[in-house]
Amino acid sequence: MKIYKEYYDKNERNKTHKYYNDKISSDTMRYQKKYNFELNQRKGHETWNCEADAFKHAYGSALMTLDRDELFSILAGWQHEKVTPNNPINENKMDTHNNNVGRKVAKEIKNSYEENWNKLSRQQQEDIIADRVWKHMQAGDLILSPDGRRELKGVNKGSNKKSDTSDRTSCVGSYPVSGYKRADGKEVKGYTRHCGAKHLSNRKLLNDGLLNNKQEILNKYKNKKAQDLSKREIEEFLKAYL
Repeated sequence: MKIYKEYYDKNERNKTHKYYNDKISSDTMRYQKKYNFELNQRKGHETWNCEADAFKHAYGSALMTLDRDELFSILAGWQHEKVTPNNPINENKMDTHNNNVGRKVAKEIKNSYEENWNKLSRQQQEDIIADRVWKHMQAGDLILSPDGRRELKGVNKGSNKKSDTSDRTSCVGSYPVSGYKRADGKEVKGYTRHCGAKHLSNRKLLNDGLLNNKQEILNKYKNKKAQDLSKREIEEFLKAYL
């Protein structure tokens, strides 16, 4: 068993805690822009008691397990709880559960990549961890709020595999994806993602007065990425695009 000096030397402990705290918080906000999971609307508490909080704990736990080992991750989680000793029991349960899922994610990754893991760049490693955590969020494996909720909110609600009962005969959104970089470094060019439902014809939309200034609207969103658009902007784009 390794004995970490970070938990016996106060200066080392504070330095290590600050590094991972800042790193995990920063990464959570970075991946929130990619996956669009829920943030807390209270200023200064964006990653507290919400979907972002669940992601943060699972991602951080997985990251520390892969950086160091499982014991280090457990100790770091324990140290974090000591900082907030009066945490309500439901919040503590949420954090502990999501930390455990994060360590399971780390094991999944170790089994999948084995010695090849260390051949990847740091960015590739972080992207893989984030993607695995996101898939667990979609599957309902993380606790997303202190009341025990596991179903994603908002635009991600339909992607929760345990609760997806959406009606596929109605449109749930089609939008252009500008492209992305896979975890292995390969560039994927842009494409249009469809919801799989039957869409209304342009003629019907025109008759309903929804295609006024169609080209002007399309030009407005020509150089924008779908993940950066608000719900209202996506709806406006779809009315002109479909």
